[in-house]
Amino acid sequence: RDNSLKITTGNGYVSITSAESQNVDIYAINGMKQQHIVLKAGEQKTTSLPAGIYLINGVKYSVK
Repeated sequence: RDNSLKITTGNGYVSITSAESQNVDIYAINGMKQQHIVLKAGEQKTTSLPAGIYLINGVKYSVK
């Protein structure tokens, strides 16, 4: 697990905060890429996603 990322999920969204500049890919559980997010150091981005299970940097997250 990447300790430079803080990931929270909620009703229809994923919020990602990064301690360092990096690219983050979000995949649906079926393996299809859903989003590509570019983060700068200290930046937070929130993106809308439909309810489901997603893989972010190899870790499963649930969006309600």
